[in-house]
Amino acid sequence: MKSLFFFVLCFLYILGPILNTALGTYGDPILFISFILSICLFITKYDVNLMPSLFIGKYEKGLYLFQFYIFFPLIVAVILPSYGEGITLSDIVRPIRIILTLYSGLFLSLFAYKIFGLTFFEKILKVILYVMITNAIVMLFQSISLPFRSFMEESLYRIDDGVDRYGIELRSSGLFLSGGALPSVFQTLSILFIPYLVKKKHLSFSFGIMIAIFLLLTSILTGRTGLLTLLPFLYLSYIFLPRRFFCQIILSIMAFLIILFSYLSIIDSDAIIYALERLSWLGNESSESGTVVEIFGKLSLPHNVFIFLFGVLNFNNAIYTQVSDMGFNINLWTYGIIGFILFYSVFVKFLFIVYKKTSVLYKDERFLVLLFLLTYLFFEFKENMMYARNGLSILSLIFYSYLIYQKKVVMENKCNVE
Repeated sequence: MKSLFFFVLCFLYILGPILNTALGTYGDPILFISFILSICLFITKYDVNLMPSLFIGKYEKGLYLFQFYIFFPLIVAVILPSYGEGITLSDIVRPIRIILTLYSGLFLSLFAYKIFGLTFFEKILKVILYVMITNAIVMLFQSISLPFRSFMEESLYRIDDGVDRYGIELRSSGLFLSGGALPSVFQTLSILFIPYLVKKKHLSFSFGIMIAIFLLLTSILTGRTGLLTLLPFLYLSYIFLPRRFFCQIILSIMAFLIILFSYLSIIDSDAIIYALERLSWLGNESSESGTVVEIFGKLSLPHNVFIFLFGVLNFNNAIYTQVSDMGFNINLWTYGIIGFILFYSVFVKFLFIVYKKTSVLYKDERFLVLLFLLTYLFFEFKENMMYARNGLSILSLIFYSYLIYQKKVVMENKCNVE
């Protein structure tokens, strides 16, 4: 029962489907759960044996400074209305939302340890994987069943950024807030855990490969960007699995793609046909119109001193069309160079903390988390995903569960030596 309860909590914490009500984004389950679990974290005093100062009041200092900093451009936005149009409460309290999500990820990691013991790290990885599989199944049904798609569109809240994109109505994102590169990436990031789980015997090799192929293929129903996760997945497979398994992965993926493309003519779904059509563009995008060229071609610096220093809180790609979709570029324009540094400082600290401590006791876990963090950072070149709601939940679970695992393994080893 506790395992099921933990899965449901993680399901809501990661996907957070928002019902189509008058509350809009303020009815976000991730926000509600994060608020409640953050309170539980402090009321229960978590785990004193883990030296709480390593978790509370250290990593999130940059975000507290960021929250304080936002009030400066906000005051200017009040004085200069052109910089303040369209600013919402969600824009102002974003750092607090990030902190609450991080805290609740810490609480869930500690809760998992209480339930599963020292295997909790692997259990969390499996739960994330199964949550993504559940969402991928929903995406598939959205693509093959028009009544189901209509039901989902009427039941769930979706963001409309006002940008008219070709085929946007055919994208299937499941229970995510919106479709595109972000849900595609967050879904496929979970396949990075498969080689590790196979090595630790928490998944069979054949089942793991089936899951990886399923998640990769269904990810194109919402965006193509997630397919790039295949590269670090293959690298992890090479590191964690026997060479014969690695060769079988390559052959399995090739065989599946050959079979799939051999039977494309019998597919009767506009959404799936559109997804495959977009996938085919990867092979014929010219140097003038390719996605990569488009992203880096629009990379720009703010055009005046105020925006460069403090940014424009009401930044919108539909207005500032000369700015790249790249997360780094969007956050520079939104928060200025000062806010930019504060915004990314926490993630850089995450990387540094994981990188600096090495031990044979958690060698595999450290390597997995490092590559996960670097892959996550890499996708910031495509979209503003660093602290996006769904990805932040996964990021928090991975980082804090690893940190707790590291501490617990070291403590247990010391007890055994003594």
